[in-house]
Amino acid sequence: MSATITIPAACRTVPELDVDTASIGELAQDLLVASTQIDDVGEVAGGSARVPDWTGAGSSAYHAWLGPFGYRADAMSLALRRVGRRVEDHQTEMARLDDLRGRLAQAVGQQMYALDDFERRVRVHVNNPPGAEEDPASYDPTTTALQQESRTLDQALRNLDEQITSWETDVDTEETAMAAAFRQVMTTDQVEDRYGGVADPADAPLSRMPPESAGPAAAREWWESLTPAEREAIMTAAPGAIGNRDGIPAVARDEANRVSLDRDLELWEGLGDDRTPEEDRQLENAAAAQDALEEYEGERDPNGNEIPSMLWMYDPDAFGGDGRVAVSIGDPDTADNVAVNVPGLTTDGREIGQYTDQAFNLHQSATTADPSQTYASIAWIGYDAPNDNPFTGDSARVLGEGAAEDGGALLADSLNGLNAARDDDFNLVPIGHSYGSTTLGHALTDHDVDVDRAAVVGSPGLGSGVDGPGDLDVPEGQFYVGRNSDDGVSGLAGNGWAHLGPLGLGYDPSDVDFGANRFQAEDSSRNGTNDFGDSHTSYYDPNTESLSNLGIILSGGEPVGAEGVHDPFFPSWGNLNASPEDPEADRDVTHPQTTP
Repeated sequence: MSATITIPAACRTVPELDVDTASIGELAQDLLVASTQIDDVGEVAGGSARVPDWTGAGSSAYHAWLGPFGYRADAMSLALRRVGRRVEDHQTEMARLDDLRGRLAQAVGQQMYALDDFERRVRVHVNNPPGAEEDPASYDPTTTALQQESRTLDQALRNLDEQITSWETDVDTEETAMAAAFRQVMTTDQVEDRYGGVADPADAPLSRMPPESAGPAAAREWWESLTPAEREAIMTAAPGAIGNRDGIPAVARDEANRVSLDRDLELWEGLGDDRTPEEDRQLENAAAAQDALEEYEGERDPNGNEIPSMLWMYDPDAFGGDGRVAVSIGDPDTADNVAVNVPGLTTDGREIGQYTDQAFNLHQSATTADPSQTYASIAWIGYDAPNDNPFTGDSARVLGEGAAEDGGALLADSLNGLNAARDDDFNLVPIGHSYGSTTLGHALTDHDVDVDRAAVVGSPGLGSGVDGPGDLDVPEGQFYVGRNSDDGVSGLAGNGWAHLGPLGLGYDPSDVDFGANRFQAEDSSRNGTNDFGDSHTSYYDPNTESLSNLGIILSGGEPVGAEGVHDPFFPSWGNLNASPEDPEADRDVTHPQTTP
């Protein structure tokens, strides 16, 4: 008697899913930006637009109209915020379902291959059963094994069918819920019925927000005390309250600042030819920030890991329109090593792109130096740096230390904020270039900061009161200086026992008697003449000695050392016009790789 071997039924194919999660995310951001804009309208309607000193019939009529207008604006803002957050959830869920569909389709392919193979082996068995001539009893063991395999395969295919059905149900449920969220706020009546008079969930936590004078640790403690719903509300209702607040985690600052950035771009671009010169300048700052972020979106480090780009600071109207902005290449809340790159003369918000390029180059160099660690490199335009013509107007301030003193206080706040945002150990390494080194000098002398290392390149001096690393709030032996022998700006610093220098921004930190760790930073274009151009601006260029050594410093290693500049009064005693002697000037320039 022959036994029957059943061939299991094939499972269904997985239906197609036409979804663009990136577009869903863009829609969510557009809705949140719109909520922020309308929230601003409601705030104005309830505040400055009320014109309290205006009385009379016209005033009464105006305020009678303004009250309901502000009421509706507040309700609409809450509705848009709720739907925007729901769309964010939709993006997350559809991304999950799209990923699950891919895994289900792969499983279907594998099981169908197994089914085809099983059918082939059954045909071979039926047409030429093993042992048919020698031992008829051998039929049953082989047949029994195939019968068991049939049952196992059948169960796997049934399970897969159930998973596909469950997946289809999840897709339908999510799409239905998303559509329902929109249908609930399709008309102004629906919006007012649901959200009219509802307190903004951002108001209560914002009322408890500590003043900036309380310090970054207090800001972080406040942020951690909030519920997820309160944080989300603040992100939309008042992104500016946390986007630049030291002590707030970088990921939250980035999200808030991107809301502010998108709101500003939409507003100022929408004004077209009606923009004022001030608004034109703000638009330029905002567009530069957007371009810098997009330039490095999806970039990878030498290990092949994707690097996040984060808008860590954003205020396009700061410093009289020069702007205040910082872009981080890498996450400063999680990186093993964090650099804060402080630029100098001619810097404003429109230049964030070139400084983000430098921050990226440093990130790559550090990863090349030690790929076992992680890094964040921040392009920090966080102070009112002198810009434009170096001898007239705003940039004439480069001749004094006032801007550096003010900037040093702001830089110290940022450094302390980075520390306050974390509980774990990491290395914080500020790097100052040009007048940014003077700013860094004031941060490290005038304020109590906690850094692990510090470096300067192209420095005209760290401030009039800095005579050596011992005057800086930096651990002993952890202060580094790079100087290209052709750099005319470095030549402006003071040298010798009198620390004489043309601009009086302090003692040359590359001087041998200053006592810093000088590292090799020569430029391949060196020609033996001091200049204020390429020789001063190439310290972050790829495959240069300077960038390689800065990457090593950030990674915690020891850079390739260089002998310091010698006293200009030696060996020419009595010659007050003698130039400092730089042993680096006649050394062969090397070209280390800063990327693999």
